[in-house]
Amino acid sequence: MRITSSSPNGSPLRILIVDADAFFRRGVREILNESDGIQVLGEAGDGDVAVRLTRDLAARGLDLVLLDHDLPDDAALAVLTQLTEEHPGLQVVALANSLPEVDVIALVRAGASGVLSKHVAPTLLVHTLLAFQRGEGLPMSREVGLKILDYVRHGQTRETSEAGPRLTSREREILGLVSSGARDRDIAERLVVSESTVKKHVQNILRKFQARNRAEAVARWRSRDSA
Repeated sequence: MRITSSSPNGSPLRILIVDADAFFRRGVREILNESDGIQVLGEAGDGDVAVRLTRDLAARGLDLVLLDHDLPDDAALAVLTQLTEEHPGLQVVALANSLPEVDVIALVRAGASGVLSKHVAPTLLVHTLLAFQRGEGLPMSREVGLKILDYVRHGQTRETSEAGPRLTSREREILGLVSSGARDRDIAERLVVSESTVKKHVQNILRKFQARNRAEAVARWRSRDSA
């Protein structure tokens, strides 16, 4: 069944789908292409391809990236940060099966415009994305919205009591290895991830600590933990 819903000025919402599951990508692509107001420009199965494709598709008017939160190597947050820094006007909406509050907040802080459940109904997905393009709402599931409200009400107080930025579990793990003198290649082998993924996580850590280099980030991290 074709979904008829228009986008602003009659121009289609141009989307890139990023998800490790090829079957899921195909399903989402078919759903979105059934809408008169959406055009899927491409697909990517990992973060590195997503970054390269986004650069290529930017010239074709790419509007939005649907990004799988569960990318291999825990790369979603690093990829999100890179996409939003390289393409300030690009909208990125994360897709997830379920998320704890800390991951939701991390995604929003890294630049996500919204977070939707992977179990959202097809018609609702289409209408939510087009409504967002028209400026009528945020692409946010009720569960995620409640977590953000809870953070605004209570989480900021908890965070203020912590000296320094909040790191994801993977970032803490990598920073600990960096502090022990491990090189990117060593870290990649130990965590069974790609070296480029390690570099992206390190860049995110430096940004969070506003550090000029790794040594400075480690020093600030140790200072926070000893406070």
